[in-house]
Amino acid sequence: GPTGNTLIQPSTNSINAFSVQNAAGTSLLIGADTLNARVAIARAVPPDYTLDVGGDINTSTGLRVAGNLVCSSTCSPGSGSDNYIQNQDGGASVQTANFAIQPALGTTMAAYIRGASGQSADLLHLVGKAAGDVNQTVATFSASGAVLFKNAVDSTTAFQIQNVAGSSLLIADSTNLRITLGSASATPVILVLGNKNTDGDPTCTTGGVYYNSNFNQFRGCVNGAWTTFASADGWTYAAETWTYASADSPTFTFTVSGDQTSKYSPGMRIKLTQSSTVKYFIITAVSYSSPNTTLTVYGGTDYTLANATISANYYSAQKGPVGFPLNPVKWTVETRSTAYAVRGSGYTADTWYDLTASVNLVVPIGAWRLRYEGLLWNESAGNVKATLSTSNNSETDSDFRSRSAIHTAGEGQTVGREKHVVLAAKATHYLLAQAPGGGNGFGFEGSKIPTIIRAVCAYL
Repeated sequence: GPTGNTLIQPSTNSINAFSVQNAAGTSLLIGADTLNARVAIARAVPPDYTLDVGGDINTSTGLRVAGNLVCSSTCSPGSGSDNYIQNQDGGASVQTANFAIQPALGTTMAAYIRGASGQSADLLHLVGKAAGDVNQTVATFSASGAVLFKNAVDSTTAFQIQNVAGSSLLIADSTNLRITLGSASATPVILVLGNKNTDGDPTCTTGGVYYNSNFNQFRGCVNGAWTTFASADGWTYAAETWTYASADSPTFTFTVSGDQTSKYSPGMRIKLTQSSTVKYFIITAVSYSSPNTTLTVYGGTDYTLANATISANYYSAQKGPVGFPLNPVKWTVETRSTAYAVRGSGYTADTWYDLTASVNLVVPIGAWRLRYEGLLWNESAGNVKATLSTSNNSETDSDFRSRSAIHTAGEGQTVGREKHVVLAAKATHYLLAQAPGGGNGFGFEGSKIPTIIRAVCAYL
């Protein structure tokens, strides 16, 4: 125009209506897209934004958005902008800045940090200040999702979880190496352990604990082996398979995999279920021969171990765990006779005789309080003796010897002895008697007082 104004107006709008290129025509410096009202600088057309720059933008004064100063030449927040992102300068010095992100809508994500393909470096570090104003990474988020929190300075409240009211659910005390759940209140914080609802234990890691709801017991791994915390009923869940082995009633055996000699010992009580019937036993012997441990058990008068599946198996070191019968009569083996057992004249003086084969007792493996009693008489005056022996014609333990001093022919006296014995194998015990020579006969008069041999389990 006459005043020097210049107007460039194409006859038809297009994405490259106006271009400024280098001399070789290989690089576009400026491109005007009149079709979309956009300008490209140092990038190919069509541009994607109203002003689309293919490089850095530098301003010596400030940067504005909608007329508002976002960052001045000193990078102080401008009017209308309290927060912004400020990178380090070329010398890697940290600039004074704030950082805040807020989505436009409550239904959209506020921030998204994504690693590159094959990311191996951490995604994010949060850095605080340690003693001496030294930089200290206090939080690390790795590319794989691992998160590390590390205080720059140890504190009694290094890490906390609170509810909306500000009450503590968890406090990590890095000063005293302590984790605290909540605080004293009428509604304390409850720690719920992992719950296994099937038979058996998970892999044992020393120090680990969990709850087994299948048997309602807390379990802890101690020195590589699971054990049950003290239970109210006194029973400990065995957490292993018991397999029937043999029967020699009233004694039975079953096997357990591995060496369990440090877990079980004679005198312990066990409880198990076979065919929906709960049974109780006392362990009388434990032995190991690779690969199994064999437990010998005594079922008393009421329980026998069948060649059948064993389930719900428990053990106890207590005397009377809940349900275990403590009546000594149920844990007794006994034989008695009301017969008139006699040795007539012609016997050999001071020789032990088994007066009646019916008065003997097979005592099972284990510890027993063994006793005999009866009315010992003599047809002639003179002392007669009795003993309990594992031989039917000789005395094997003089502690069982008793004597009846007969001053008048045909009289008798009640005799008896008691002793604790421990048997590694079952043994038959015979009631024997002897008398001096020259008499007319001697024996036990069971018709007046029953002749008895009794063994009561000493583990009661």
